[in-house]
Amino acid sequence: MAKNIETIVKVMGIIAIVFGGLSALAGLGLLFGASFMGFMMSGFGLLGGMGAILGLFVIAYGIVEIFAGINVMKYNNTARIFLLVVSILGVLSFPIGTAWAVFVWWGLMFDKDIKAKFK
Repeated sequence: MAKNIETIVKVMGIIAIVFGGLSALAGLGLLFGASFMGFMMSGFGLLGGMGAILGLFVIAYGIVEIFAGINVMKYNNTARIFLLVVSILGVLSFPIGTAWAVFVWWGLMFDKDIKAKFK
């Protein structure tokens, strides 16, 4: 059965954009929630600050995944590498992130036809 490389890469890019957007929204929620908790509850200042830093990290992760998804659809080899690295962190969100990481690694690392399009 013949595979449609353009469709596979486009689906990878769209899923990366969606997951990146969801990650950025979760990071915003974590940032504001932790800041609010640190502001409203005495004794939780350090915990609120740590939550805010974690929220910033999650926002940065989401932004990198969005840009990688956009540029993977343009067959940018650097974006391919970024998406491979970002998908490693996606393994932590079992089971959907693990399935996503397997799909990305199968397509962008081990499939010779798709990998050849990024040269």
